[in-house]
Amino acid sequence: MTPVAKQTLHRFIEKANRLQEVSFFSRSIPVGAGVEFDSETRAWEQQFWGPDDEATEAVVLTLRFFIQDNEPISLRNMRALYERELPSHPLADSVEVACAGLNEWLDDRTSLSIAETRFLTYRDVLEIFVYGAYAHMNERRRKQFEDIRATPFFSLFRLNLLFTLQRLAQAVWAVRDASIEVMAVDASEGAV
Repeated sequence: MTPVAKQTLHRFIEKANRLQEVSFFSRSIPVGAGVEFDSETRAWEQQFWGPDDEATEAVVLTLRFFIQDNEPISLRNMRALYERELPSHPLADSVEVACAGLNEWLDDRTSLSIAETRFLTYRDVLEIFVYGAYAHMNERRRKQFEDIRATPFFSLFRLNLLFTLQRLAQAVWAVRDASIEVMAVDASEGAV
């Protein structure tokens, strides 16, 4: 394994550990959302239980290291690193499974829609919040975010974002665990 690959694995492990320390994951917070029609006021009312905006933004800003391909430690780049540097290593399979499983899940549709007959995927929800509210603004995603935030169903979108962030973090931690093992084996082989 090249020195650059080792440095990348080390940085990935470091950031993944930091992710686990963010209050969003380090505290047990009940989550849920609901929408209810009040027949007296004739209005929809929403409820949301979960991490506040500050905790959500902190986790999104940390997770962007793992989702933006301009970062050497993005999941896609880590997957490529394992294919290039460690193609026959047994842990390369666990990295592949974690990344493929995440992509499959992100491409599943939610029960949410912002256009007639088109359901959003979990990837859509993630991108609407990441690129429409928290980081690297994109005009289209920003408009979608603002439109959603103006509805009484915003709490349901936030809840789906929480599910998506949790699933993304699980994939990151799976790759981190494989990387820790790879680094430990590499260190023990170098000591011989």
